[in-house]
Amino acid sequence: MTDSASGHVVTFGEVLLRFATPGARLTVQCDALDMVVGGAEANVVAGLASLGHDVKMLTRLPSSPLGDKARAALNAAGIDTAYVGRDAGRMGLYFLESGAG
Repeated sequence: MTDSASGHVVTFGEVLLRFATPGARLTVQCDALDMVVGGAEANVVAGLASLGHDVKMLTRLPSSPLGDKARAALNAAGIDTAYVGRDAGRMGLYFLESGAG
């Protein structure tokens, strides 16, 4: 669906790992958490890619298996990662507790 009207988009920002409780459970009810690659910037660019835009992301990821996972998730979402640098370091993370009601 990419055409001249959809344009090219370059985003930059931090890629995060989200640890979420499965289902509608509270953290204290869980022995394991689901891990998803996300973060505001990554979520926006993935949404634009799903709408057919040609998107690229400029960021840095750690040279580690978690960095590999994040890059693979970005690629799977249709995001060009040619401008994603790799370096020693860590990834940011956050926790999401959906809970019930």
